[in-house]
Amino acid sequence: MTASCIEGLVPRTPNEERMVPGPLSSSSCSYLLVDVVVSGATGRDQRKMQQVSSVAVTAEGAISGPAQFLLPDFPHPAGYVYRTVSLGQIILAEFEYGTTSKTGEVTFRIDVKDGLLNTLASGSSDATIQPGSAVAMSVTVDPAATW
Repeated sequence: MTASCIEGLVPRTPNEERMVPGPLSSSSCSYLLVDVVVSGATGRDQRKMQQVSSVAVTAEGAISGPAQFLLPDFPHPAGYVYRTVSLGQIILAEFEYGTTSKTGEVTFRIDVKDGLLNTLASGSSDATIQPGSAVAMSVTVDPAATW
């Protein structure tokens, strides 16, 4: 994956290991390794996550690939168990995004929707590009009052 640069959302097979933060063998690429974390009490309730039908991403700033995309594999099957981070907050999704931009910041806006396209949660965060490196970051999405 590091020999040529994949711009935009990096495709992965279901059991493929995630990239590791740090230097890459190619200095022409930068990757952002993004965790989408749900905040609050909703973000600790595995059952609430079953309502998620889609996760839409908008990338802005120093990007060289597609700016809008849906994350694959949603909705997850019933009984799917999400990974958690500190305090039991659920990692709703994780993805890798590649760019050939050498400097600047990338901002990711995440919109989590149910099957009727109601917004369940949203949030945004940015990261500074580090040429030739994979940088870990997280975007915290705040649940809507109705979720």
